[in-house]
Amino acid sequence: MKKLQNILSFLIFLVMLGMVFSVSWQIFTRFVIHQPNIWTEEATRIFLIYITFLGAGLAMMRGDNVRVTVIADRLPPNFQAILSLLMNLFSIVFLLFVVWYSFPLMHRLANQPMPVLRFSKSLVYLALPLGALSMILVLGERVLQSAKVLLDHYHLTEDHK
Repeated sequence: MKKLQNILSFLIFLVMLGMVFSVSWQIFTRFVIHQPNIWTEEATRIFLIYITFLGAGLAMMRGDNVRVTVIADRLPPNFQAILSLLMNLFSIVFLLFVVWYSFPLMHRLANQPMPVLRFSKSLVYLALPLGALSMILVLGERVLQSAKVLLDHYHLTEDHK
């Protein structure tokens, strides 16, 4: 998982560099040369989409995603593990739907070019399954951790009988 985290971090870094260049070029051409380039706005929007979806997976890997744990923190450890297992499984199911339905969408948009940059809109929507798959990997690992906690707890209670 650490290797995937490093890859995502590097990809986000590259996309962020592209976005910084695009915005800087837009500012330079608009206010210095007084002839703004039209491609920079579209490129910046695409960069932001990729940063959002890839960043969501990276945030989840690092544990930086937003969580509300008011109720879960008050539960006993075995119930926390059950709740975590259920929530992660529900999240995986949702993300699988996202991945599943993003491919027909990408297929429909494959022949539609972006208005200015002229490449396929499906490349923009590729960020959706990439981000969802990275989150699925993280959640799968968390499901295994929760299942291990539950099994360990079950074996401990069985040994004391």
